[in-house]
Amino acid sequence: MIIYLQIMIKIILFISLISSSLLAQVNTESLKNTNLSPGKHHSIAFHTTLNSGNSNYYSISNEYRYDYIPQKKTHLRQFIVAKYNYSKSEKSIIKNNLFSHYRLIKEKNNKHSYEFFIQNESDTFKDLKNRFLVGLSKRKNNLVVNSFRITLGLGLMTEYEQYSNQSSATHALRMTNNFIATKDLNKNLFLYWINYYQPKLSNFSNYRILSILELKNEITKKIALSTILKYDYDGNTPTQYSASNIKLIQKFKFKI
Repeated sequence: MIIYLQIMIKIILFISLISSSLLAQVNTESLKNTNLSPGKHHSIAFHTTLNSGNSNYYSISNEYRYDYIPQKKTHLRQFIVAKYNYSKSEKSIIKNNLFSHYRLIKEKNNKHSYEFFIQNESDTFKDLKNRFLVGLSKRKNNLVVNSFRITLGLGLMTEYEQYSNQSSATHALRMTNNFIATKDLNKNLFLYWINYYQPKLSNFSNYRILSILELKNEITKKIALSTILKYDYDGNTPTQYSASNIKLIQKFKFKI
């Protein structure tokens, strides 16, 4: 545990020094499970918070995940992620958002894969009534640089988005580019770094960025504890709201 805390402190300090170059996107993908055996897998993650002091509020966060891993790597793989976050103070709702994502993966070989994805989300705190998108991407996998496993991706997605103050949804085509690095620190401790950049094709000054850094400690085969540092930026956010967010999350995960 001491080693785990020391590593996390160093990572947070590192991120604080380079945060100006790590700006990354809206949620499009949870961390992939790369060490699952063939078959069907279900997992549930949750946390609750009660805060009393200068601010009085409670929060609830739940996540469900389903993975299907085929016997042969060249067969279709798929996963589904569904999340719900809710926070309420004595006077108002602080957070109320839903997120769901489905991804279908076809591995051509050990180095290349093609992916199809569907996503839906809402965020009342940002007045986002609904965002629905469908996309395709190609990835180059299993590149190794200084013991890090690297994945590079390039894709295209069509997006329908509606805010509460809009009478109808707007449509846009976006590129979706990603850089993912993973490293096994030891047999129980794993480091993941995911970065996405999604510019609008008709206006490259309108873009989304996401950067997620996760340190995951697999306590047992069924139980895992993660510390997550997350930054996201959405250039399409209404002007009365902040376009960027940064979060430090402690996550408990239990596999069914």
